[in-house]
Amino acid sequence: MAGRKIDRDYDAFKEKVEAGIGLEPEGTDGHYAEDYDRIVDWFKAQKPWAPDNVRVACLVVYGWMPTIFRSGKNKDFGGFAKELSNGSVSNKYHAFLNNSYVGTSKFLHFWKPEEYAIWDSRICDVLGWGHNANTKANFDKYQAYASKLAKEKGLTMRKIEQSLFLQSKTKN
Repeated sequence: MAGRKIDRDYDAFKEKVEAGIGLEPEGTDGHYAEDYDRIVDWFKAQKPWAPDNVRVACLVVYGWMPTIFRSGKNKDFGGFAKELSNGSVSNKYHAFLNNSYVGTSKFLHFWKPEEYAIWDSRICDVLGWGHNANTKANFDKYQAYASKLAKEKGLTMRKIEQSLFLQSKTKN
């Protein structure tokens, strides 16, 4: 990555999001949006959260991903469930799923779609932040910028994420 400037400027982030606002997904048959809504509804129904529901939710999230869920070293489903039930998730759990900020961002988004934007390597690349989305610095900066922009422009976190993701599909 020598010579490549990684730009983490808020104004550049805002311009990137706005550039993708008009893009629409290609070739969708309608089930994607319906499935998304059903997953969000299932997450909302989990009150209070139980450790087994956290495990099932991890499996649901990884149904959206090209990898499978492995509980790995962090099997603290009870601690994670307690934080979810209390309404906030500490930094300790931001890489809970497979030690991945990407997977965990999807979980957090389904849990609170108005507070967390989905994060992945394609978005990281579109923003010019390198190819490694699995860093705390990139995850935290993206969430802060997305939250600020959502408030300023009245956008949903989903709209912000989709505008960036769809730009990655149009790259040559």
